Amino acid sequence: MRDLFIIYDISPYLFGGVWILIGFVENPKLVFEAWVYSEVNNANQVVSYEVRSVALSETITDFTKEQLLQSIQAHPELKLW
Repeated sequence: MRDLFIIYDISPYLFGGVWILIGFVENPKLVFEAWVYSEVNNANQVVSYEVRSVALSETITDFTKEQLLQSIQAHPELKLW
């Protein structure tokens, strides 16, 4: 079985692409940071993605697995991957 994750936050990154904060359902207290860059063609269409960095963040959440699952159930806009 795969370990599902949730995106806590996503925002534009200073050097291009986006900065994403990711948490895993089985251990939601740990947060991972990822820099994802996309290549865009002349028609402004994303044609590929490149993960440029992934690291364990110094940020720690107070979420429990149960709280995370309850939040996802209460807010359909949240998604597990």
